[in-house]
Amino acid sequence: MAKIPKVTLLVRRKVNGRWKHVQPEMAANGRVKTLPGDGSFTLRHKLKGEDKWEPIDGGLDAAMAAKKRREIGLQAAAVGMVIPAEPVANRRTIDVAIEEYTAEILAQKDFATYRAYNRAVRQFRESCQKKTYLDEITRTDLLEFITFLRKLKSRRGTLLSDRTIRNRFVYVLFFLNVNGIKRLIKKKDWPQYTERTPEAYSEDQLQLLLSHANTEESLVINLFLCSAFRHGELIHAYYTDFDYAGSKVRVTEKPEWDWHPKKYQERTVPLPRWLSQQIAERRVYHPNDKLVFPNGAGRPDGHILRVVKSVAERAGLAGRVDDHKFRATAATRWSKVFSPQEVQYLLGHKDIQTTMRYLAIGNMDSAENRRKVELTFAAFAPEPPIKPKRKAKILEMAVA
Repeated sequence: MAKIPKVTLLVRRKVNGRWKHVQPEMAANGRVKTLPGDGSFTLRHKLKGEDKWEPIDGGLDAAMAAKKRREIGLQAAAVGMVIPAEPVANRRTIDVAIEEYTAEILAQKDFATYRAYNRAVRQFRESCQKKTYLDEITRTDLLEFITFLRKLKSRRGTLLSDRTIRNRFVYVLFFLNVNGIKRLIKKKDWPQYTERTPEAYSEDQLQLLLSHANTEESLVINLFLCSAFRHGELIHAYYTDFDYAGSKVRVTEKPEWDWHPKKYQERTVPLPRWLSQQIAERRVYHPNDKLVFPNGAGRPDGHILRVVKSVAERAGLAGRVDDHKFRATAATRWSKVFSPQEVQYLLGHKDIQTTMRYLAIGNMDSAENRRKVELTFAAFAPEPPIKPKRKAKILEMAVA
């Protein structure tokens, strides 16, 4: 008799701030213990040597009944009987799973993250309209989703970039993983993209920007530069986040705006004293404002980068204009006085490799770097050419 696979009941539970599938504890009476805030249930067992995950709709009772039915079905299969088909009512539909998943993302993440995830899973649904249930999704559906994305156009009428396609594909994998659907596709099948090297502003470019900016615009530019704040961090900055005596600024969550720092990580960034003084002077003229840069409605100004883009246009400065370029510029300058780990903290990076990418973009055209390059390979340089007059003299001596 073939070995009967074990059926394990799993519940989605928040562990150390992250949602995971875990085995619930058993009470003394043999019942499964549930906790407030527990999510959906999933059955896990092996079928033909592969892990099989079966999301279960309904609560604990429905999950226990599904577990019993699956055990009976596997026992029947072990003796050569046909496994009864699951009733359609117990199968989880793609539409229901998407609604529950996006609602969960909206409750746990900031709105920008929700918008990105929601768009990706709904585009995936659009690409596989012929499927109804989660257990019908196959590797082919994921490959067709990549093709679907490559034909889409952005709001500007251009095709999606390879990086955008990769991001949306990964968001869909997150969705499937949460619902117990894993390892459908190999990493080599993922859409590829060319990693863009972060750009930094040169000294001349920064001076050019500031020379075409008024007082308000200069403050925005200098804060982006000296704090290395992300766009969301700057527009949610409060005057109370600044320590004027210590000349530093903190990144703190703003629950009233439903905003949290990236990776929920707060940090403190030192500022030059002249910039802290400018913020302090600005507060005198805006005593009733919490936000340093509110819009006309008193909310965080989500279009603040337009200020910098406007200055760059007036200055005739070509190229990208975004917060990443200011962060790369700050990282490059910080790397000359701080260790890589300190720069990692100041940028708010979880991964030191991300920080090192920022530190590897120094200006290779600078006189100092040019001197280093020449010195490094000096041993392989040919002999200096002989001047014509000197060459003629040498030839004359050789003949004599």
